[in-house]
Amino acid sequence: MLRGTVRDELGNPSSNAVVTAMWQSRFAFGVGQKVDNLNYQQETIGAMTGADGQWRLCGVPRGLNMIVRVAADSGTDMRRVGLPETNAFTTVDLVARAEAATALPTDGRSAALVELVVTSLGGAPLPDVTLNVRAPGGLERSLRTGASGRALVPDVRPGVIAVQARRVGFTPGTIAFTAQPGRKTAPISLSENAAPQLDTVRVLGGKRVSGRLDEFETRRVNRAASASITREDIETRRPVDAWQLLLDATSVRVTPFAGGVYVMSARGKRPTPTGDPTAPCLMNVVVDGTPLVPRGDNGVDLNELPRPDAIHGIEPYAGAARIPLQYGGGGKWCGLIAIWTRE
Repeated sequence: MLRGTVRDELGNPSSNAVVTAMWQSRFAFGVGQKVDNLNYQQETIGAMTGADGQWRLCGVPRGLNMIVRVAADSGTDMRRVGLPETNAFTTVDLVARAEAATALPTDGRSAALVELVVTSLGGAPLPDVTLNVRAPGGLERSLRTGASGRALVPDVRPGVIAVQARRVGFTPGTIAFTAQPGRKTAPISLSENAAPQLDTVRVLGGKRVSGRLDEFETRRVNRAASASITREDIETRRPVDAWQLLLDATSVRVTPFAGGVYVMSARGKRPTPTGDPTAPCLMNVVVDGTPLVPRGDNGVDLNELPRPDAIHGIEPYAGAARIPLQYGGGGKWCGLIAIWTRE
């Protein structure tokens, strides 16, 4: 066991600080194409401090070097420690320093500390869940949840994080969410019959960030939509108007008409009660989940879309089959354009 106290630079106890211990284990050599590769498992456990600033971590290994970090509102600290083979516990006191908290990684952005909490649909914590994490900057880590169903990923660059969750007896799958600087908890719910889903996301310390874009990111990594136009795509193409991003979308036809710009399915005409084969199949458009009102029989005028610099991503759905249930329903069978703004 590791135990200790977290204080700020004035000696005051730091409550609700996150303390993590990380070490490497299960070393094995794998043969690559040119050189031998050393493979290992990275293990991480964590705990939060109480009102008195005290913490403890049970289940740490003996005889291995570990990195112990703390992230608190007052700052951060890091120590390299080891639990001798002859000792059952050791004490590590940490000081959360403000200058460490403002230190920036190489990309000029503050780091995030992400806590992954895995539960069943009934809310029971799930241990021994394998979590394969992909984060910005090429970071890839394989973690396993402990008895509390938790795993921690420290020093993550802000951006989109994809997490693949696997456990025997549960349906595997991948979820994604956006991590901002600070401490963020991402609750993941596993089911025996359905793919993992991301519950409400909360942020501890720092700026509170909405999780409304996490649905878009999860569908993007799972390729659930007909296509996904990301923020990076928008910055690369630099369109004048948002509708220009849809010109190359599969099964989507953008048509200027009567002073507006309208979108319809390129897959065929819409059947009508009178059997009219010439009726256009107008696509529905939603912005942040809210439907835009059509302009008469022409559909939604795409000139009413947000400006490209305000858009986080776009999901074109060519037909009703792949539209998420919360955006489906009557009149959606011609397809849907879902717009997600940045703020």
